[in-house]
Formats: sequence, C-alpha cells, structure tokens
Amino acid sequence: MTSIPSDLTLKYWNGRGLMEVPRLLLAISGKFPTTDYTDSRHNAPAENLEANLGRMPVVATPEGSVGQSIAINYYIASTNNLLGTTPLEGARIISVQAHVQEMMGEFRKIIPYGTTPTDQQLEQWFSTGATDDSGSADGSKRSERFAKWWIGRIEASLDTNGFAIGSQLSLADVVLYNAFAEVLLDSERREGFDGWRAEPMCSLARTNKLLESAPKLSSAIEKVRQHAGTKKWLSMRGVQGF
Repeated sequence: MTSIPSDLTLKYWNGRGLMEVPRLLLAISGKFPTTDYTDSRHNAPAENLEANLGRMPVVATPEGSVGQSIAINYYIASTNNLLGTTPLEGARIISVQAHVQEMMGEFRKIIPYGTTPTDQQLEQWFSTGATDDSGSADGSKRSERFAKWWIGRIEASLDTNGFAIGSQLSLADVVLYNAFAEVLLDSERREGFDGWRAEPMCSLARTNKLLESAPKLSSAIEKVRQHAGTKKWLSMRGVQGF
C-alpha cells in the first residue's frame, strides 16, 4: 500500500458534495485536515484544475493531479487500504459505487438538484415503483425503478459478514453511508439552510424506513457511523455550505 502524501490537497467548494467521500475515507484512515492534508475550500474555481477540465473537485499530489469523483475516490481508497484485499473485491467495491451513482441519477430525474421537493415527489420516490429485488431485473419496469427497487437490489448484492464487500471497511461502505445516512446537524448548517438539504435523498425518515428491510446495507452504514475516524471528522468539520 502506498500511503497518502502529507502534502495532498483537496480542491472543492465550501461544502460536502463530491468531496465528502474522500474526506471520510481519509478520516477512517486516521488522516485529518491541517495535520495530514489540505482541505482547500473555494468560493470560486481554484487554479490548476486541468485534471477535471477546469472544474472541481480535484485532488493535487506531488506526483500530479486527479479529477472526477470516481477517480478521486479510487485514488484515496486504493492508497489507504480501503479498496478490498483482492482485485475481485476491488472491482465489486467500485460496482457498488456505480450502483449508487446510477440510483442518484434516477433520484434527480424526480427531484432535480436544488429544487424543493414536494410531498408528491417524495411519495413517488420512496413509496412507489418496481419491487422486484431478486432474479433477472424486470425490464418492463425500468422507468419505475425508485428507492425501493434500488435499496432491494443493492441489499441483495452485498456480503453477509457486516461489511458491504469483503471483511473490512472499504470505499463501498463509505459510499453507502454517504448516500443513505449523511446528515448535517443544525450546528453545521449555514443560516437559511433548508432542512431537506441536510438529509439523505431529502428525507432521513423515509430513507430510514426503507433501510429497515435492508439489514446488510444498514450494517455497512453502521460500521462507518461507529468508526472513531468518522466521529472525529464529524466533530470537527463545522458549518458547511451544502
């Protein structure tokens, strides 16, 4: 394993978003801002963003820079022993990340980013849609794959020993935590911050209700939640812009 260099710099906006998974991966590895890396927050695009086509997020290292969240997550996870113990585990971990990204893409078709969700939209996402969670996916229900379908299918794909994939914490567990359990406390919200923006998929209560039927997914989330690095990071991250 190659360890993360101490002069690693994360370049992103002043919020969680696409950089929160890398920050949490680093925290689980015992690495925190100022002492182990630079968490560079910006109100306007930073310089030297060529690795992501002039955009953020970007991770800068002495060897070069990396853009795109998938690549950044891979880099941080693979250099901190959070990408499994075999190539197959690593591939399965990346597939969990892809499942979650695909799910969030479908979620944003119903509730576009930055728009206030309606009760009707939340009801559609959390309470309706396809429920085939085993066997070959029902192609006739492709347009109706909402939260129940995604949670059921992801649950079926996970291992049974408490972790998402393999026998130790990995990027997969962190991605699942980020999608289904990441919450901003009142003390972490800037003035005027809408409550639904602070909760997973705009509703923590509805998300938790569906997770009651997903014990493997819930276990993976809890492994991350109870980790000492997670607790330390959440105690120090402060007010977030989003």
